[in-house]
Amino acid sequence: MKKSLRICAFLTVLSLALSSGFFMDAQAAKGPAKGDESLAYICFFNTTGTDQTYLYISDHMKDIQTQQGVTPNVGKVKGATYDEKTNTLTLDGYNGHAMYISANMMGDNFKILLKGDNSVRNLAVYADGYGGSVTIKGRGTLTCNKDKKAAASVYGSGILLGAEGTKAAITIADTCTVTSFGNSYTGYAPNEKREYPGKMKGRPVYVYGDLSDKAEEVIKAGGKLTGAKYKTVAREGELYDIYSTAGRFVSKAVKKGKK
Repeated sequence: MKKSLRICAFLTVLSLALSSGFFMDAQAAKGPAKGDESLAYICFFNTTGTDQTYLYISDHMKDIQTQQGVTPNVGKVKGATYDEKTNTLTLDGYNGHAMYISANMMGDNFKILLKGDNSVRNLAVYADGYGGSVTIKGRGTLTCNKDKKAAASVYGSGILLGAEGTKAAITIADTCTVTSFGNSYTGYAPNEKREYPGKMKGRPVYVYGDLSDKAEEVIKAGGKLTGAKYKTVAREGELYDIYSTAGRFVSKAVKKGKK
């Protein structure tokens, strides 16, 4: 999938570099990618581009944007922090029901720690050929796309995982509750040449580009699952689409955790 199709406004200026596909060797990776090929970042943004903040951005990614005349806004986000040492994004009462969180090349040990009640419109994690697994844990809750207004660029989904040539997976601990909704939209979906007629049902959880056709290997939830009926569609050779076919996906906590 071409990265230029992502809905971050700031990525538009990077479409040439990102769509060139200079992927790193696909392997288990720890921590955000480093070096001259790193496009690692964690960004909070809205679709209009009026609110956009990086909690983390690699030096190379920053250099590319600077060369394009863009100064990345690196700062603080109320209710969210990132610890590079543990590679953990903590959401502590984050109220971002109209906001998107996008993470790229953060490694297979990337974690999201939930404290209190949190909300986002969409959570997207991309491997970019490096590593993009995510483990969601903690004792809090996360609700994604409750208003069902996620953009078509993220398939109308609340949670999106771009495995992109890796064995990336979503793991949800049994100590937290994660709820995600899919919405309806009209028009083109990413990487599709044809126009979907009428309305296309959104996907609460959507995974693309994985090398496995078994949903249980890609979406791992320890809590009580409801609305988690998966469909797998093979396309583009060895790539797969795996998504929940229900309108809502819930992984409800069944244990109390320390974190």
